[in-house]
Parts: sequence; structure tokens; C-alpha cells
Amino acid sequence: MSAKAPRPPKAPPGCLARLVRYLLLALVLTAAVILLDGLQVQLPLGTAGTPARGEQIGVLHVHSRAGNGTGSLDDVVAAARWADLSFVGITDYHTALDASEAGHDRKNVLLLGGEEVETNDGHFLAMGVLPGWRDGVKEMDTAALLAAARKAGGTRIIAHPFGTGQDWNEKAWSKIDDYDGIEIMNGDAEWRDNNPIELLMSALIYTVNPDLSLVRLVNRPEKTLALWDTLLRRRHVAGTCGADAHARIYLGYGRSVGFPAYLRVFRVTKEHVLLGENLKNGQEPPRDAKAILDALRNGRSYCAMDGLAVASGLLDRVEGEGAVAGPGQSITWSLGQALRVAIPPGSGNPMIRIYKDGHEVFDTRGWRLDATLTGPGVYRTEVWIRQPGITGGQTWTPWIIANPIYVVAPTAPSLPTPAATP
Repeated sequence: MSAKAPRPPKAPPGCLARLVRYLLLALVLTAAVILLDGLQVQLPLGTAGTPARGEQIGVLHVHSRAGNGTGSLDDVVAAARWADLSFVGITDYHTALDASEAGHDRKNVLLLGGEEVETNDGHFLAMGVLPGWRDGVKEMDTAALLAAARKAGGTRIIAHPFGTGQDWNEKAWSKIDDYDGIEIMNGDAEWRDNNPIELLMSALIYTVNPDLSLVRLVNRPEKTLALWDTLLRRRHVAGTCGADAHARIYLGYGRSVGFPAYLRVFRVTKEHVLLGENLKNGQEPPRDAKAILDALRNGRSYCAMDGLAVASGLLDRVEGEGAVAGPGQSITWSLGQALRVAIPPGSGNPMIRIYKDGHEVFDTRGWRLDATLTGPGVYRTEVWIRQPGITGGQTWTPWIIANPIYVVAPTAPSLPTPAATP
């Protein structure tokens, strides 16, 4: 018989216990570093900075107690005031603000009315509609509901195309074109795009620095931006950022927790609406619901993560031959045209990236970019800055995503009609 193989030596007594203690110590030290980092990072909270003339800063896609949010209109308005917002868009499920509230100022916060609409193909925001707008319209019928919202004068934005479990039907993009824009960023989708470790770190930071906790969860929405660039090759499509704020997170089985609070969400990502251009001398910029909704429909705005750095006052325009165009506007191509981007100072050393028809064509580090355009196309600007603090890892994070400027090819002159032969 062959000899039995020798047994491996037993671990010394207490080895497993020491290993467990070391692991626990490592976890405690890691948690301490995360908490200390959260305590020392200071963010620019609740300030509008220095907006450009006519620039209005607000938040879209907010749910109140009238839908499935937790707060009253007074709660939402109070949070908006603390976040230094000039408007807030209330879009509850199945119910729109009535005319006594929609379009009115509450303590210097303009209320934009509307509704989040569920269809067979996903959800869209019908902003600016009043109760009764969908009377007689077949429930869940995507085309009919979009058409009814248009007829009612609404601005129609496809909500959370990806990432929330209520994604827009991919097949619908090719068959339905009757909408004004899409959410290129959505607060509810953003946190879901993180892995469990990132979510755990964010939850730990929330206990000492709630605003930083939410900033940590923001990533570039790659899939949504790729979709947007594809749609922009076909036609004008506005991009907006939606807070999708409920002041609660659902845990399932009818349970939820009441965070993050409206104020925390409102401080992170904001919509900057540009109402101050193309005005006659001495004309005051408008500040009313119609002007803001028209600007959103036409892409006269940009998204910004003001929770990282104040983003008001962005300059983003194409200049040439006496003509100027900014986000959402069109300009005819001519030789020597230049794209000029100037961003607010105080944001460290940002990265400016310019995309033409979905492909990156220019980039620079700094607060300004001047580039000569290479030809007609859809040009849009992104500005990135680094996450602050140790646990941010100096990760590049999208700070500003602007609506595109449409540089169109000049129309060929028509040939003269030949004279008739006598």
C-alpha cells in the first residue's frame, strides 16, 4: 500500500480570529477616511453665481404630494428658494397643476405646470399643459397623447430614455417623431448607474455631506448622449436635465425612505435657460412660463451640475460674417466661422470638449476655447471637471452639457431661367 499523503498543517490557534479583526479594522479605517473626506470637501451650495443677462436657472421634472412625491407645493417652493432657483417644473403623474398655480410666481419662484405621462412606449413630460388636456384621448396611446399635448401647447420631453426600468421603447424611436426633446440627464437614472460599492460609499458620505454624496453619483450618460447625437443627425432635438425628484426612494413591497430631500436634489443639477439674446436695445428679457417653455422647446438652454461648481454665465456661440448663434439656434456656414466657449472661472482646470455630429473634434484644458469650424454640422459643447476630495479620485465628471448649435450648409443659388426662344 502506498503511504498516505501528509495532511496540511493546521492554522495556528487564533489565526482566523486575527484575520477577522484585521478585516474589521480595515473596514473601520476605510469608513473613517470616507467620512473625513466628506467632512472636508466644501461645495458651492445654493448660489446662482453671476448669470448672463436673461439667464434663468431652475429644475425640471419634480414630483409633489399630488403625485408620488412626498412634499407639498410649499415644500417644493421652499427648497427651490434655498437652492436659489428662479423656476421649478412640477410634472406629477396623471395630474397637472391648474391655472391658479401653473405659470404663477410663488415667493419669486415661477411654477411651470405639466404632467408626466405614461404610454405604451415609455414616459414623457407634457410641460405647460393644464388639467383636461387629454380628455377623450385613448389611454397609453403614445402617438395620440403626444399629439394631444402638442395641440394643448405643451413642450414634450421624452423622460429617462434609459436607466430607470421605465425606459423608452427602442423600436419607438424610428416610428414616433412627434416630440420636442429628450432628457439627456435624469436624477433617478444617475444613481442607478453606479455599482454597489459606489452606492455604499455615497450612502456613508450622505451622513456627513449629503450634497457631496449626490455629486459622487453623477456619471456621463453615455448611452443617452449617443442616442441624442443620432437623433440630432435627423432634426433639431432639445436636451434637458430632469431632477426626477420625489424626496423618496422606493425599496419595494410598498416601502420607501424619505430621502434625498428636495433641497439636496435641487442643488446638484440645474437647467440654465437663455432668454437674454436677440433682444432689441433696451428691451428687458422676459421672465414668464411661456418664454421659458418656448426656450426649452427650442434648445435655448444648457444642463449643468452646479453642485460641483457654479455654471451660470456660460458663453457658447458660433460667430461669422456678422451673424451669431448660440445653443438651440441655427447659422449658415461660411469660411472662417469660429466657435467660442468661455466658462465661469473658479472651476479648477476644466476640460472643454466639442462634438460635431457626435464625434469629438476639439478639446482644450482651461476656461476658454476658440476654434475655427471645419464645415456644416451639429456642434455641441461639454465641459468636464474633476471630482473633489480623496474619494472622488480626481475622476473627470461632466459639469456642463449644452444644447447644440446647428451650422447649416448654405443654400445653392438657383440658376436663372433660360430666356424663351423666339
